[in-house]
Amino acid sequence: MRSPTTTPAPGTDQPGTRRNRGEGPHADFGRTAPLGPQDAAAARAREAAALGELYDRFASLVHGLAHRVVGDEHAADAVTRDVFAHVWAHPDSYDPRQEPLRTWLATLTSRLAVRRLRTTETAALARGGPGTPEDLERTVRHASVAARADYIVQSMPAPLRAALELAYFQRRDYRQTALDLGVTDDEARRRLRLGLQLLATAGDTEPPPGFGGAA
Repeated sequence: MRSPTTTPAPGTDQPGTRRNRGEGPHADFGRTAPLGPQDAAAARAREAAALGELYDRFASLVHGLAHRVVGDEHAADAVTRDVFAHVWAHPDSYDPRQEPLRTWLATLTSRLAVRRLRTTETAALARGGPGTPEDLERTVRHASVAARADYIVQSMPAPLRAALELAYFQRRDYRQTALDLGVTDDEARRRLRLGLQLLATAGDTEPPPGFGGAA
C-alpha cells in the first residue's frame, strides 16, 4: 500500500532543492538551487565569484581593523582569511534586515581578531611571559575599543569626520576647527558634538581641548 503523499508546509523546501535563508553576503546566496551535480557546481561557482567581489570590496577594511587589534601584519592576514572563510562557510549568518553588510563584517572582524589576540597573549603568559591575566584583558579591551573607534570615524559622514580629525586627532580647538573648515563657530561645535557622540560609543573618550569651553 502506498503511503499518502505529504505536502510540504508553507515556507519549507520542495524535495531535491536547497534553500539558503534571506539574502546572504554573496549575490547568489539566498536562492533556491537544485541539488543536481551540474547545477550545484554552477551555483558554487557563482558563490565563489560573489565571494571574490566581496573580498575586493572589503578586504582592506577587514585587514585594517584586524591589524588595529592584533598589531601584527601576519596575524592580521590570518584574521582576514578567517573572516572570509567564515563568510564562505556560513553565508546565512548575515541578515541584511539587521544591519548593513559593512557593519556586520566589521563586527565579525573585531570578534575574530580579539579571539586571536586573546589566544596569542594567553599562550605567551602560559610560557612565562610578562604580565598578568588582568593585563591581558586590559590589552584586549584597549585594542578592541581602538578598532571600533577607527571604524566609527571611517564610517561617519564626511563633515563630521573632518571636524573630528581636526579637533580630536590634531588637537585643534573649536575656533581653529571652524576657521579651517570655513564654517561658523556654532556649526563647528555642532559637528564636533555629533562626532564625539558617535565616537564615544566605542568606549570612554576625552573631548578635545577647547571643546565645549567658553566662546
